[in-house]
Amino acid sequence: MSVLGTYSAAADTPIGRREMEISIYESNGAYSGILRSENGVIEIPEVKVDGDSFTFSTDLQLPMGSIFATFNCNIVGDMLVGEVVTPYATVDLRGERA
Repeated sequence: MSVLGTYSAAADTPIGRREMEISIYESNGAYSGILRSENGVIEIPEVKVDGDSFTFSTDLQLPMGSIFATFNCNIVGDMLVGEVVTPYATVDLRGERA
């Protein structure tokens, strides 16, 4: 199954539950995305895709400031299973195709 599409996801972080929407697109063999959350919209210019998995890194704007995060995601059917890795913690990320 393709990773392309939009996923409603959530991560239980040390500062509380964070809900988000992750969209993955393809154009001329290159992948990109958009991350939407309560903190705004972040365009992801480069998403690495390998089969049913994708990864991207970005700076997230949180109440205490900016933090660099890497999203590692696997698609199983319509489910998103992954993790968000930051300098402070690695948290599970779960969601489903919207």
